Amino acid sequence: MRYLGMLVFFVWIILFSACSKDETCGSQQSELKLWYKQPASKWVEALPVGNGRLGAMVFGKVDSERIQLNEESLWAGTRINNNNPQAAGHLKEIQKLLLAGKNTQAVILAKKYLLGTPPRIRSYQTLADLNLAFRYTADSLSGYRRDLDLSAGISTVRYRIGKTQYTREVFASAPDNSIVVHITTDQPGQINVDMELSREIDANTRFLSERALLMEGQIIDRGEPHRGPPGAHMKFAARLDILQTDGKVTPENGRLQV
Repeated sequence: MRYLGMLVFFVWIILFSACSKDETCGSQQSELKLWYKQPASKWVEALPVGNGRLGAMVFGKVDSERIQLNEESLWAGTRINNNNPQAAGHLKEIQKLLLAGKNTQAVILAKKYLLGTPPRIRSYQTLADLNLAFRYTADSLSGYRRDLDLSAGISTVRYRIGKTQYTREVFASAPDNSIVVHITTDQPGQINVDMELSREIDANTRFLSERALLMEGQIIDRGEPHRGPPGAHMKFAARLDILQTDGKVTPENGRLQV
C-alpha cells in the first residue's frame, strides 16, 4: 500500500511446532531449484523472493536468520525538476561538433550543459531487516540444505537440530502484497524464536498488539554536493504480524518472542 510518498510493507509469520504425518514439511513443488549446503555468508549468496513490488533476500542462517526486505519505491531524495535550463541553447552546437568528428569537444560541452541540475540522484534504499533469533534445546546440527524453487518462487531452509527437523519457507504473495515466513518442526514445542524489524537509521518500532510489530520512519537526507536538497523526505512503514502459531507469543524489548 502506498500513498502520498508513504509506503507500507507487510511481513506475515506462520509457526507450527509439528507437521502431521499426512503433511509434508517444506516445499516439494519442482526439481527446478537452486540449492546449497551452507547458509549465505554475504548478500550476493542470499536467495531472492519477490512479487514485483516487494522483495526479500533470504540468507538461510541457522541461529540468527536475516531476511532483508525491499520495496520498489523507497528512494532517498524528493521530486525536483533537474532539467538543465542551458541544454536547449547548446544542443545544436554539440550536434555539429559530433557530426564534424570533434567528439572530445562535444563531450566537454555535453557534460557542462546537458547533464541534469543536480547531475546525480540520491540512492535507492533497502527497507529493513527481519531478524529471527532461534533458541534450540540441542546443539547438534545436521542435514542442512537451503534452496530456491524457481517454479514456485519459494525459498526453503531445512536442517536438523538433535532429533528435530526444522523447515522455514519464505515467499512473496502478490494478491496479499506481503512477504510470508512459514516455520515448522516435526516435534512439538521446538520453535523458540525472537523476531524483530531493524534498520540502521531513520526508523523506530512499536508494538501494535501482542502479535504485531510496526516499524515507522522517514528518510532524512543529509546535505551532499550535486545530489539535490537535504531534508525530511519519503515516509515508510513495515508491519510484522504473527498470523498463526500453536505457541505463546510475548512482546518484549522490541521483539516478538515465541
